[in-house]
Amino acid sequence: VHPTVRDSLLCRIEVRDEAVSTSGMSENYFMSGGVRYPHIFDPRTGRPVSNGLLSVTVVAPTGMASDALSTALFVLGTEQGMALIERLQGVGAVFISDLPDSPGELDLRVSSRLIGKIF
Repeated sequence: VHPTVRDSLLCRIEVRDEAVSTSGMSENYFMSGGVRYPHIFDPRTGRPVSNGLLSVTVVAPTGMASDALSTALFVLGTEQGMALIERLQGVGAVFISDLPDSPGELDLRVSSRLIGKIF
């Protein structure tokens, strides 16, 4: 799913007998003071996550694992999330954020397990 264009695909992930979950702010968000915030709150601050990520998609052996990890990685952000996912066996992730200096352009970061499986 494209994180900013409704009903559009950004890429496809090749999976077999695995679960895929995405956490982000394309479907569930709220507006406050003209700013769009995700529905995901950082438990460390009690505030909406504000780390530049638009979405995190996780491929894992089970739906429970992919769902929990996609939310946790969204909270952690790209750098800490990528460090975590690379330490875990049998899972992979795609982190999507806006390019700070190029409004409207997206930055995709793909974990090593999913390289070659993104189309």
